[in-house]
Amino acid sequence: MLSNSGEVPRVYEERLLAPKEVVRRTSLSRTTLWRLMQAGDFPSSVRISPGRCGWRAADVERWIASRFDAKAA
Repeated sequence: MLSNSGEVPRVYEERLLAPKEVVRRTSLSRTTLWRLMQAGDFPSSVRISPGRCGWRAADVERWIASRFDAKAA
């Protein structure tokens, strides 16, 4: 979660989120996440191992916050 000042707490900066958690946090399907990443509209995932990827929590939180900012404009 972002603080009132818009900064991402340090605990989120170093945390990686699994695909299921990103789906839960964003309410988007994995396919939609992939399409948004391909279009450059969602943060890229990080390869953790040959069969596993994750997202930086801070990047996902910023993306979520940007959706709220876009609606307010």
